[in-house]
Amino acid sequence: MNAIRSSRAGGSFLGRILGGSAGSGRLRRLAAAGSLLPLLAGCGSGFFTEVRGAGGGGGGGGGGGGGGGGGGSTTLIQLVLSPKTIVVGYRATVQFGVSGTLSDGSSTVPSVTYRVTGGLMSPSGLFTAGAVAAVDTVTVTQLGGLSGTPACCADTAVVTVTANPPALLAMVSQPSGAADAKTFTQQPVVMVEDALQRQLLQSGVAVSVAIASGTGTLTGTTTVSTDGNGRAVFTGLAITGTGTFTLTFTSPGLTPVTSASFDVTP
Repeated sequence: MNAIRSSRAGGSFLGRILGGSAGSGRLRRLAAAGSLLPLLAGCGSGFFTEVRGAGGGGGGGGGGGGGGGGGGSTTLIQLVLSPKTIVVGYRATVQFGVSGTLSDGSSTVPSVTYRVTGGLMSPSGLFTAGAVAAVDTVTVTQLGGLSGTPACCADTAVVTVTANPPALLAMVSQPSGAADAKTFTQQPVVMVEDALQRQLLQSGVAVSVAIASGTGTLTGTTTVSTDGNGRAVFTGLAITGTGTFTLTFTSPGLTPVTSASFDVTP
């Protein structure tokens, strides 16, 4: 509570400032008449209410007049979520932020809760996209009211998740267990990745295999397409010949991958 002394013609009274902190502020005069010269040096921001004291001096007769009134309360009236719309690739991350507007026109950073229709969202607003094409909605809601008021506000944003362009091939399973003219006991599996080496769930990408090193003949189905998990699963591959071999896997426009070396026994 801060006290100020104001004067007017014919008397003086003691005004009290309630509901504010030290600094500049706004006064609500509850007197119906008279001039008020509040001394606000050193007062702070906030809402202030002047409460009249008893009249003093010759001109103060007739009652001090004017009862007290409650100070104004500050409430949240708007939330703004950003970014509002964004396009990202599979498994990309986006940090969302939220700002609020108070009833006195000032800004705040309120406590909020996030909700998404797809992907993952952390309590701090970090969104992680899924691995499928989608249009996800992010909703932010005021966690609780300010100054005891109920929650009032919400805002939404839209995240469009699109397939990243495929950039390279990567090994999932290495070929092994090979004997001359016999199918490998473990067939190779290759997956499609983007430029950041993140797996793409992209089907229909044709992947071919050939001998990279070693002398022999590769038989079986040497070109397969990726499935819904972005994987090219080879079956029935065999090498006629013996020795140490590596295989190379290629796809048009993508960086190829070479298997680890393996032995083909007699």
